[in-house]
Amino acid sequence: MRVTVLGSGTGIPAPDRCPTGFRVDVSGACWLLDLGSGTLRRLAESGGRPNDVTRILLTHLHPDHTADLVPFLFASRHGEGGRTAPLELVGPTGTDAWIHELLAAYGRWVAPRFPFSVRESLDGEFLLGGVRVTVRQMAHEAWSVGYRLESGGGALAFSGDTGEHAGVVELARGAAVFFAECSFPEGGGTATHLTPGSLARIAAAAGPGRVVITHVYPPVDPEAQAAAVRARWGGEVTAARDLEVFEVHPAGPVRP
Repeated sequence: MRVTVLGSGTGIPAPDRCPTGFRVDVSGACWLLDLGSGTLRRLAESGGRPNDVTRILLTHLHPDHTADLVPFLFASRHGEGGRTAPLELVGPTGTDAWIHELLAAYGRWVAPRFPFSVRESLDGEFLLGGVRVTVRQMAHEAWSVGYRLESGGGALAFSGDTGEHAGVVELARGAAVFFAECSFPEGGGTATHLTPGSLARIAAAAGPGRVVITHVYPPVDPEAQAAAVRARWGGEVTAARDLEVFEVHPAGPVRP
């Protein structure tokens, strides 16, 4: 599996970080996990096109994780002669009703002219294109989830937005790379977001090969957040950067 960070930031604008988004190349397919504003441009910078994407996984429906879905659908309808390949949207409970409201708001400009389906889950496990996908509800909104993707003996975990929670430990357990939010410094967290201390406790319980922190609110320095997690946990921790690439193999993660 190959992961490209399309957005390592938050909903607060930053010159070098788009809001949350990941490109996952797995089993010969291109998936997107969250589409914050600007991640569609990052997809292009990574060499990808909307028509390359076969699945989109959403952790929750906040704008900083979904804002580029409208431009994605617009480009799919009108670009390159119009998309014909199927697209599956995976998200938490409520995604189907939400997407219908979105399509009603924008009408024919974004309405899919290709096979389009929605799969909802708050807690489940299923196979998608040969990839085992585990979904667990997170401690953020009632309709927030995290994902674990397993293929070829390697595993990736994505926390989405969450507070400290047993479900995120389950997703991250033994994963080669755990992409985890770390929104606030110690003492500034909430029940719905992580700090270095709470993330370090999750990592200690789950034992991932590497933690890659994302979603750090300005003006907090992501590198300082990573160092604070590292000091408490002792494992490998880095701060994600937009367009950074990770290769995940059964033997563990390798950064090209």
